[in-house]
Amino acid sequence: MKTILFLAIAFPFTALAQNSASNYIQFYLNRVKYSKKDDVGFRYSYDTIGVKNNNIQKVDVKRSYRGKPKSNYQVLFTQTGEVSAIHRKNDSTFYTYDNGNLIESVSTGKKGIRVEYGYNGNNIEFKESFAKDKLLNRLVVNYNDADDVVLSMFQTGRNLKNTYVMRYTYTDDKISTQQFYKNNKIIKKWDFKCKPEGLEASSKELTNVCKYAEESNDGSYIEYVRRVEDKKVRLFKYYYRADSTNYRSEIYKNDSILIMQTEISETERHQTNFTDKGKVSMIYIAKFDQNHRPIETVYANKGNLNKVSVTTTSYNNDGTVREKQYSYRGKMNSKYTYVYSKYL
Repeated sequence: MKTILFLAIAFPFTALAQNSASNYIQFYLNRVKYSKKDDVGFRYSYDTIGVKNNNIQKVDVKRSYRGKPKSNYQVLFTQTGEVSAIHRKNDSTFYTYDNGNLIESVSTGKKGIRVEYGYNGNNIEFKESFAKDKLLNRLVVNYNDADDVVLSMFQTGRNLKNTYVMRYTYTDDKISTQQFYKNNKIIKKWDFKCKPEGLEASSKELTNVCKYAEESNDGSYIEYVRRVEDKKVRLFKYYYRADSTNYRSEIYKNDSILIMQTEISETERHQTNFTDKGKVSMIYIAKFDQNHRPIETVYANKGNLNKVSVTTTSYNNDGTVREKQYSYRGKMNSKYTYVYSKYL
């Protein structure tokens, strides 16, 4: 067995505390970097499954809660399968596209939210949100010649008083540094290095991550990520087959106490969390059909592992969603039924 050192990462940051808004925006800007899209908040994936392959014009979603009808909604699609409008009880939102890229959304609700998008090729370059023509927030993204994000900026708050900036630099096409600022004050800084001896954390202001792998003769391997933050140690282990398929992951506290284990197959993902004393504290199971579509999720937490929440999804023969149900402790809470209309 041979060991391959992949990466060591240091995360020093100033004493400026991160609140929940800063944490969310950090997550948001990193998501934009890797997806080069702005898709946070556009969450109608169940409504769009199978639509593009079936000439679907609209879907009417009927909802009920504990057997009683709830407000329904309707999703309309373009002939290329993009969402063109969503009609709800008290408002509607309309979407406009250019070459497959979303360029505007307009809501008829009380706030009258309008969002405009701009692109560099197919990569998001800016996004501006307005309420009754007053600018609420702005996203700006800059790229280098290799289409890597070098700067992303998000402005929000009254009169856009808060400006968050994420900067990235690259060496040999790989990220080498990253900094996160709020109003020109650094919140967090990453320095991506690879030192054979690794790095040690000695204070609360420094987070270290060291990544390496052990490869077996048959080509399978285990990837290790050891993270030290606030003097707390977490060891992440990811198991891969020779074809790089991840089939198991584990998280250890202080390198030796197993606190989470996930088993992964083609049709099931099974996650179990443990207390420091080895007792099960949470169970999450996701099941998929042969087309990798979700068909069932099961969740139970440490409060009472017998109080199980279950979500089931069934499909029509053409691949669109037929019905989705949520149940708790064996009793159905809510149900979504999907009725489709096609273009003539």
